[in-house]
Amino acid sequence: MGKTDITRISFRSGLIGTLEQKSSCAEHMLMGDKISADIKRIFNADKVWQLSGKWGNPEWGEPIQYQWALVELDNGKSYEFEVYNLVIMMYQSEEERVKRLFRFIVRVERYIKDREQGKT
Repeated sequence: MGKTDITRISFRSGLIGTLEQKSSCAEHMLMGDKISADIKRIFNADKVWQLSGKWGNPEWGEPIQYQWALVELDNGKSYEFEVYNLVIMMYQSEEERVKRLFRFIVRVERYIKDREQGKT
């Protein structure tokens, strides 16, 4: 896939007690120029679209660390990521693709938190 531009990111993150609580995590929406150049760079440089799907295991921790992202591109394609216990997965794996996923998810989450605190 050639370089594309992200047009929208929907993102949820939180600690949940059961899988049924996934939808209770607040959904954040980043659109257009509200998406940082750093997030776009990581998505393209790390070929994050190749990593779409479900990751981790909800049984690895309690509460469950949950992150979900839907990334929509200017070419009409979209990629969904559902991640359980990312930090535990990161410590258990030396795989480069886990590191790429971690960089992207953590960067999006940090950017949203910074925006909420007025830092961006």
